[in-house]
Amino acid sequence: MNPLVERLRHWSRAHGAPLGGGVMRSDPNDFKVWEISAAQATGKGEHLLLRIRKTQANTEWVAAQLARLAGLPRRAVSFAGQKDRHAVTEQWFSLHLPGLDNPPFQDWRIEGAEILEAVRHERKLRSGALLGNRFEIVLHGLEAEPASLAARLSRVRNAGFPNYFTEQRFGRDGENLDRGRRLLVDRMRMRKGNARSMAISAVRSFLFNEILDARIRTGTWDQILAGEQVQLAGSRSGFLAEEVDLELRERALLGDVHPSAPLWGRGGLTATLCARAAEDRVLVGYAGERTGLERIGLKTERRALRVIPNNLSWQFGAPGTLELRFELPRGAYATALLRELVAYRDAAGINAAAGA
Repeated sequence: MNPLVERLRHWSRAHGAPLGGGVMRSDPNDFKVWEISAAQATGKGEHLLLRIRKTQANTEWVAAQLARLAGLPRRAVSFAGQKDRHAVTEQWFSLHLPGLDNPPFQDWRIEGAEILEAVRHERKLRSGALLGNRFEIVLHGLEAEPASLAARLSRVRNAGFPNYFTEQRFGRDGENLDRGRRLLVDRMRMRKGNARSMAISAVRSFLFNEILDARIRTGTWDQILAGEQVQLAGSRSGFLAEEVDLELRERALLGDVHPSAPLWGRGGLTATLCARAAEDRVLVGYAGERTGLERIGLKTERRALRVIPNNLSWQFGAPGTLELRFELPRGAYATALLRELVAYRDAAGINAAAGA
């Protein structure tokens, strides 16, 4: 096995070892997601927004079906973010209809998809144009004491959890990561498209996770270091903290600001001093991956190391069952929260050892 793929199983947890086992996605209704859109529809314009409920349907596939039924090229249909296939999800799609009336969408039949709402808008939906997602998740077959789980959940609600990219990003058995490394390091030829983009993203995500793992092991994943590129909560913007005073420490403790790490590429915002040294100690072993990401022209971005969930609540239903409700900002993974609780098994078969 590729050593990078083997690393996926060994990233550190912030709140201790898993409290037991559990099963996720025994049924699609056990994993529900509602997109929190950033778009405020105007009711007019050349774009038609459709709010769609999907059940075990791939976002890209639904977009292709919408294009086919509307008689549009695939590029005329867009969405803000990918959603889990093995789940029940609600999200918005946009159709570009310049000079055209609404198509007869009420008559469309798409397997696993239901159109709930339609409204005109002046702009297309662009990737990332969402505030976050709301989740309702049910875990079955719990092998953990409810009191211990409740205490762990309280810690996560107050202190947050590591903002890892999880198994969805890396593919089954890390196949996206393996393909990305061969593309960037071994210079394997690969046609442009979604599969290529996913492979490249997997490598960037892996490097980010490696830095986050190191910060957890040194106890600094939720602390601001000298030279930190600080991110404001709920935003992609931030500032360079050359010095860390009492006020900044308090803001970090309250969750108003977060430390960050790079999504590697050329230039961009870089850390300095202690924060830069912490990143360099990890990235020195991945020169080939970094060079490859720079070579294809990506620019460095920053991602927060920590997520504090909004409105996290839970209840224990039938014996061995935990019901969770929470909201996360865009780009954060619900499974990153779950791995701080239990070593879950994904019944949908995404990864047999997803919570390991």
